[in-house]
Amino acid sequence: MKLNFSAVTDLDEPKEIDREHLPKILIVDDEAPNRNVLTGLLQKKYRIDTADSAEQALKLIHLCDPTDNYCAIVSDNIMPGTTGIQMCVQLEQEHHPAPRIIVTGYAELGSVIDAINEAHIFRYITKPLDVPVLLRAVEEAVGHFQMREENGRLMGIVKDMLETQSEMAKVLSANNLDGAFNQKMTPVTGEPRRLEVCVLFADVRGFSAFSEQVGASEVIAMLRKLFEPLHNIIYEAGGIVDKHLGDGLMAVFGLSGTSSHQAALNACKKIVDTYPNIQKQLGEQSADLKLSLGLAAGEVVVGMLGSHRRSELAIIGRPANLSARLQEFTKNALGNGPHRDLLGQFPKVMAICDERLLGPRCPFQPVNLPKNCIVRDFPDLRHLGVLSN
Repeated sequence: MKLNFSAVTDLDEPKEIDREHLPKILIVDDEAPNRNVLTGLLQKKYRIDTADSAEQALKLIHLCDPTDNYCAIVSDNIMPGTTGIQMCVQLEQEHHPAPRIIVTGYAELGSVIDAINEAHIFRYITKPLDVPVLLRAVEEAVGHFQMREENGRLMGIVKDMLETQSEMAKVLSANNLDGAFNQKMTPVTGEPRRLEVCVLFADVRGFSAFSEQVGASEVIAMLRKLFEPLHNIIYEAGGIVDKHLGDGLMAVFGLSGTSSHQAALNACKKIVDTYPNIQKQLGEQSADLKLSLGLAAGEVVVGMLGSHRRSELAIIGRPANLSARLQEFTKNALGNGPHRDLLGQFPKVMAICDERLLGPRCPFQPVNLPKNCIVRDFPDLRHLGVLSN
């Protein structure tokens, strides 16, 4: 279908500019005139790759250098073979970071809206295209991508600084160089402080049995493949993975001092939604591995804990303890005890959240605990939220 651009004037010849460092975007359309017009509109500010089908686009995306990834993908919806929406769904399942913009006709709008969440479409634009709307959508998509990449980079730097400080202390100790530094030196994170955060605990149930049946390299390889998409989801939502605990991890949302509740809920829901596909990609060996999550909110004390020999970031308070207990509480859905059916089905992944997170925008289903059902160390807790897949 031709795009029938509105308000399109003759395209100027692009001026000579340094294109090496321009953001790169991918245009997907089965009609060459449409690809040419879109390229002409966007090539002044972006490097352009084009594909005449979703299948060709996926090949280009999979061959793309991760250090020079696409910052946005602009695709027509109705194309022979795989549609634009189907392509976006696959990219979402693969956790591809580029924001997706779908170009659609009014007749297709209902199916596009239904697919927005599943395909994680950044924007949809209706035909005939309005050029300023298109340019603004692409600019916002590229800006969103760059901001997310920068946030991830900064979070990684913070984590590396904390780990480097700890390793430096061990090296100094081993070489008897402790005296070169004040043993009470101020950590990179500054003075201890109180913050309102959300803490997420995750654990892979069945992994101990798995680790006893395979070699050491397979154990670590499986954990790496499993944790990588979880890391991506957590960092994209503004959280940080604080530590790994064998076959589990602890993540924190809100260390920057910004509101953490909705970001943590969104990240938890995305993990629940995507884990079955993650597990599928891991192969048959992961068939018995279930993921349990606990999420709690509240005030904690944040600071560096330890000695000059070893120190690390410490998160101290109710949310850290409760999230671990809520993750542990999911075992009720797998056992044969009296509370087996209380939390519902646990097919592949189950998350339990603190009652403080329950509200209109919380995707978890509220559950009332009977008096004889107690979350360990929190006997007064009577209301939870449950989400499973």
